[in-house]
Amino acid sequence: MSLCYNGRLGRGLPAAWAAGLRAVFALSFSSASHAEFDAVVGYLEDIILDDEFQLLQRNFMDKYYQEFEDTEENKLIYTPIFNEYISLVEKYIEEQLLERIPGFNMNNLRH
Repeated sequence: MSLCYNGRLGRGLPAAWAAGLRAVFALSFSSASHAEFDAVVGYLEDIILDDEFQLLQRNFMDKYYQEFEDTEENKLIYTPIFNEYISLVEKYIEEQLLERIPGFNMNNLRH
């Protein structure tokens, strides 16, 4: 069994225990804003993996896939399609976050 002697926290404990202790210690002292950010990221993961979000993307793709060609040149129509997609996805994600997090404000996430 190897012992961990680097740093004060966990000195003399088995290495795995010391690593776990340092992780718990670090988590307990993380700021509220970090915890809030981590929660939002968790919700984002849930949202984008949800079947409803996958269907939203599939429907959008079905609507526009015929506009795209396998060429080097980008067509002008790509810009409004991209803008519509961004608007659709941002709106959906923000609505979902508001349902999951009371008082959620997207502007707070950007800072």
